[in-house]
Amino acid sequence: MFRNAELSSLEEENAEMFRNLCHTNLKTWSPVKYPIEALKAEIEAVKQRSAAMSLRSKTRVVPARVNKAKYQLSSLEEENAEMFRNLCHTNLNTWSPVKYPIEALKAKYEAFKQGSAAISLRSKTHVVLACVNKANSELYSHQMKILKVDNHIGVAIAGHGCVLSWYMRYECINYNYTYKSVLPVDRLVVQLTNKAQVCTQRSWKRPYDAGLLVAGLDGLDKPLAHLYYNCPSGNYFEHQAFAIGSRSLPAKTYLERKVNNFAASSRKDLIKNALIAIRESLLGEKLRSFVCTIAVVGVGEPFNILGQKAVQKLIDEIVREEGCTF
Repeated sequence: MFRNAELSSLEEENAEMFRNLCHTNLKTWSPVKYPIEALKAEIEAVKQRSAAMSLRSKTRVVPARVNKAKYQLSSLEEENAEMFRNLCHTNLNTWSPVKYPIEALKAKYEAFKQGSAAISLRSKTHVVLACVNKANSELYSHQMKILKVDNHIGVAIAGHGCVLSWYMRYECINYNYTYKSVLPVDRLVVQLTNKAQVCTQRSWKRPYDAGLLVAGLDGLDKPLAHLYYNCPSGNYFEHQAFAIGSRSLPAKTYLERKVNNFAASSRKDLIKNALIAIRESLLGEKLRSFVCTIAVVGVGEPFNILGQKAVQKLIDEIVREEGCTF
């Protein structure tokens, strides 16, 4: 039985001291006034957890549990999470805790969405890459967003993907030197995917802030055109037509309307559709040859970037056919 007498001031202080220890040390029990304080605390903790129940009949027992959402963060935890969230964007070795476990990956997705619009579409024999030449100022020259990887492979980049393009070139050169043949497009895309995926699961690495449209030709006897989209998460998808980057939604909408016609389209028709898609992404701005870059790879045609005169000639043809101006 416990004592019913009033405690002295010294006993009160000792009891309060051991009561506090009880919550931090599993081997400490509070004497005198709080003999089972730890047990009471655990009972209260159980009451605060998700509700659980069970029903039984003569033949069955049915358990049930309410899934409870995670606890709300305190103001201090919110401040700490926000602090580490900001560090996450500037420090390669810092990951955001508690509320932002994949903030770095989300940030990289947003980064390449703000890059120049890049568009690609393919038929059975050709793939066309197109992008908007974007410069930060009239005094700057635009950065090339369509790059040659090999004679049968090219890539369009939204974001900062120069490192990835160098890696792809090295892999093609290494494969050609080792096996005396060209590297298959699908194999290169898988290698690129594995490289990007590792950066999403290592604490000392960061996801690449670039989306890539990889265009290439596979097969020696019966060459077939391929178009792949690689994203920062390490996933890849094969498409008939696709658009990425800033203001790419209008271009994507146009491609969705015309996608059923691309498989049987000629090289010239593919380029014209790419130019119209670029026009849609400009949102009213006039399209000229210096505003965009067009590249083609196909059967009997190695990867090449078209000159401004050839592009302007095709733009003029579209103007005459539609009876409007860009």
